[in-house]
Amino acid sequence: MLALRAHHIGSQPVVLSATGERLGNLVVPLNPTRRGLIRATTAAKAARVDLRYLGPDDLWIT
Repeated sequence: MLALRAHHIGSQPVVLSATGERLGNLVVPLNPTRRGLIRATTAAKAARVDLRYLGPDDLWIT
């Protein structure tokens, strides 16, 4: 399990390595103005990440 970063570049949610290297795009619409903390790690399945969120109910764009 590796730690990752979930960020927005422009309007696109992306996954970055712990050192800031762009690894790919997220296909879920994350809220760029969320107030909580996302814990992103590599998942057991290839090309997937696990997201855990600590904060108010504002992670997803609906």
